[in-house]
Amino acid sequence: MLKSILNGLAGVRGHQTQMDVVGSNIANINTIGYKTMQATFQETLSQMVGSAQGPTEKRGGSNPLQIGLGSSIGGIKSTFSQGALQDTGNVTDMAILGNSFFIVNDGNRDFFTRNGSFGFDGEGTLVNNQGYAVQGKQATPEGVIAEDAVVGKLSLAADTRVEPNATTQVTITGNLDAETTMQGTLTRTKSFLATATQNEDISGLFANGAAETFLNLISGLDTITVGDQVSTRTFTYGVDFTTLADLATAVDNEFNARFTTNFNDPADGGDGQITITSVAPEVRMVVRSDTNSALDAAFANVHESVLITAGFGAGQSVNSDEFAHRAGRTDPLINLRNAQGDTLGLVAGDDLTLLSAAIGGLRSPATSLFADIDDTSTFEQFRLNLANALYGASPQPEEKVEIEDDGRIRIEGGLGVARAVTDLKIGAGGDPNTDTRASFGSSFTFFEEQAASDVTHTMTTTTYDNIGQAHTLQVEFTRTRESGKWNWRAFLTGNETVRSGSTGIIQFNRDGSLNSLQYDAGATAFSFDPGNESELVSVGLLVGSEGLFDGVTFFASPSTAAVVDQDGSALGVMESVSIDEAGMIFANFDNGIRKVKAQISVAQFNNPTGLIKAQDSLFINSVNSGNPIVADAEKVLSKVVSKKLERSNVDIAEQFTQMITAQRGLQANSRVITTSDDVLTELINLKR
Repeated sequence: MLKSILNGLAGVRGHQTQMDVVGSNIANINTIGYKTMQATFQETLSQMVGSAQGPTEKRGGSNPLQIGLGSSIGGIKSTFSQGALQDTGNVTDMAILGNSFFIVNDGNRDFFTRNGSFGFDGEGTLVNNQGYAVQGKQATPEGVIAEDAVVGKLSLAADTRVEPNATTQVTITGNLDAETTMQGTLTRTKSFLATATQNEDISGLFANGAAETFLNLISGLDTITVGDQVSTRTFTYGVDFTTLADLATAVDNEFNARFTTNFNDPADGGDGQITITSVAPEVRMVVRSDTNSALDAAFANVHESVLITAGFGAGQSVNSDEFAHRAGRTDPLINLRNAQGDTLGLVAGDDLTLLSAAIGGLRSPATSLFADIDDTSTFEQFRLNLANALYGASPQPEEKVEIEDDGRIRIEGGLGVARAVTDLKIGAGGDPNTDTRASFGSSFTFFEEQAASDVTHTMTTTTYDNIGQAHTLQVEFTRTRESGKWNWRAFLTGNETVRSGSTGIIQFNRDGSLNSLQYDAGATAFSFDPGNESELVSVGLLVGSEGLFDGVTFFASPSTAAVVDQDGSALGVMESVSIDEAGMIFANFDNGIRKVKAQISVAQFNNPTGLIKAQDSLFINSVNSGNPIVADAEKVLSKVVSKKLERSNVDIAEQFTQMITAQRGLQANSRVITTSDDVLTELINLKR
């Protein structure tokens, strides 16, 4: 009976210990970084009552007879599962994702913890709530964590600054559009006409005067009736006449007894009119077209006019409108007319001069186009002379002067603003500078339909000199006519003085990758004097690797090239601190600089359950945990999460379940003791 009482007692003690563990877990349910503990039971010694017997030929074997002597606590260990993360908003609050521990030091030894509730003390040292220094590696002044850096306390003063640094490199990445092209100047005059000749078809001519319209006659249908008060005759276009000379001859043959009809050919100095002169004493003219209003209007001045011949004197005359056609290459200059059909007033002996013109903004001096024109000086010769005066003997392929089918002069400039054609002015006269033909000058007005334009892409960045003063730098890329080649120029917007390297070219390969970036005049960088008695600034343009696509590219896509980095800075004062997943502690300065100041170290153990718990959620290593493996978080597959803390991993439902089982176990073992006591009482009472 005493054995059963002792077994029950051992059970009570064990389950009391289990209840203590459950109570500790529940008490720490909100403790940051706390890890659940779990008690496990084991059987104690067993008393051998009978030994095991092996089987023989005559009988079988028998099992050993043993009586257990109770139970005991086999172990109490922590469960290092990941706890949930809790947002705090405090940058120095940290949690670890993974199996690592933060390292803190009290000045004598290292402790290990999952509680990342840290902050800076009065000296700028990162510490936990107990003032133990968080361990890690301090960065060099350049912001580099050295491989051989010693793990120790981490310090970051609130008044940390960075000294100004002169810009030495500007990095540009993005695309320059391969699809866009430069535009050249396109400018035209209004249409020019030229006096009609005697052998031209009337249909298609322009009648200047009362009509001011083009004639469009249908053969065999349109007619004109000519005569006087005595008689008339209708002449049919395409049957009785086709040309102006045909019409004049047909009318003259029919009515020369009463009036004569002649065409004034420009070859003979005429103005392209049909002139009717009376022969009879009095002629009341009839000239009308009932089928074509334009033809009717061309002779409106003649119709119903009265011509009188006095005695044997000359008869009176009347003229039709002046007829003209669209000016062409072979027309003499002196026959040219403006779009309204008015003569330009040119006469033999006049000079034509290009009074002004500018190519790319460079104005050229007055240039003679014709000296002493005559009736053999043609519109085509004028075109050739104008093209030569503008572009010389070797124009670019796009640079042209043309006479269009409608009689307009079209001037096309070379590609880009550098070949823009502007300020065109042409004069004519005995001396175009002083004796000008006003109607000529007003007719040779050019109307720009397309201005020259460059394909440019500009980016802006801020650079710094060695005393931290900012200078606005702009880099402009301008496409050239050569495929895959752009010009570039760098310029500043202040009072700086450029020393060298402000222009150059950038070229691309056929696949759109970078070929090269070159500086003009043998320069190797863009250099300028800041103008504030500081040192010269020399800036290199980094646009990528030759043959690769890691910088500026040349694809048929919108231009996106931009400055993505420059290595200079002004004086900077620390504004805030940030921590990344690798445990890197960054100081963020008001000049935009972000510099590494330290890196938090973490520790891992081969057997974390072998750690010894100390106070304040701290652990110390034991002989069974193994020595700490100290490393950066990334190297041990862990992550440091800033602005969060790791909550306890206690499962309240599980703990309540454990509490119930512990209670039932303790009750059962207590019943073993009371029952054994009752049996002993009965045995004692047997003596009575």
